[in-house]
Amino acid sequence: MFEYNVWNQEQWKEFWSSDAEKAKEMLKDYERPLYIHVGDTKGKMNTTKFDDSCFERFNEKVWKVKC
Repeated sequence: MFEYNVWNQEQWKEFWSSDAEKAKEMLKDYERPLYIHVGDTKGKMNTTKFDDSCFERFNEKVWKVKC
């Protein structure tokens, strides 16, 4: 999983604080299928981005990127 990481720590911080539009643009760096593990999100990241139709809840802590 981590061998496919193309972002540095600052880019990950930007992603986690981003809105849906910025997140979708950033995720173009990754091949599909793509699943995102959100882990413990309490107060640490903006998860409202996943309310967008581009994301589908896979389970409690994993989202599938659909676009």
